[in-house]
Amino acid sequence: MTNFAGAVGQSPTLKQFIIDFYLISDTKPSEEYDPYLERFTGNALLIMGSSKVEGHEAIRTMRQNMWSKIVKRHHVVKNVSAIKSNQYLLNGYIEYTFVNGQVLVTDFAGHMEFEPDSTPLKILFYQVYMDTSPTKEIINGL
Repeated sequence: MTNFAGAVGQSPTLKQFIIDFYLISDTKPSEEYDPYLERFTGNALLIMGSSKVEGHEAIRTMRQNMWSKIVKRHHVVKNVSAIKSNQYLLNGYIEYTFVNGQVLVTDFAGHMEFEPDSTPLKILFYQVYMDTSPTKEIINGL
């Protein structure tokens, strides 16, 4: 169960966004359509480990490349707290199942910034912090 700290817990819109965002993130996109992109502004900056991309097309490509190595993934968000009115810190863990059947569980933290006053909510900046060395080791062995 996710702990939504302080005022975050009072925002049903934000809580639902976070829940939906990670459900969509854990779903392999089709070639034609990726609902994950709808959660970002057109010029959003996304940083995952050492990978840094900007805009919908680059985010789409990053997602497709990620999903070429895995068959399943599942995020569990443990905590969400506000650092500013439109910025949040999150932490939890991700369980990956790779194409070779190997499973990896790793912790992550995230910094999510929304476009001010956007309705619906749109991510302007999202950075994921995690140790990518175990993931790279598995991928290099594929």
